[in-house]
Amino acid sequence: MAGGVLAVGSTDDCGVSMYRFTDGLYRYETFLSDTHHAGRKAICLGHSVSLSGDGARIAVTGTFSTAGFYYPQISGLLAFEHESDTEWKKIFLAGGTVY
Repeated sequence: MAGGVLAVGSTDDCGVSMYRFTDGLYRYETFLSDTHHAGRKAICLGHSVSLSGDGARIAVTGTFSTAGFYYPQISGLLAFEHESDTEWKKIFLAGGTVY
């Protein structure tokens, strides 16, 4: 996961994806659709993100916050795991707060 942009696949029906950019930040994007708006919201993970694992299975945790014109501000803890470069096995939110 060093350098470049790592794009990994979607999971569930929510259309979530995770990217790592060359600045070292992780950005979690979800494509949202509801009766009012449909669009894209990026959850940017800061440098507090930590990695653990053996390379085949990596767990990531960190604080996140969102910014979106159509969406409420959300903050909390994001935790997820992946078992390959193309598919995220688990993505879940814990301790989130909606502003």
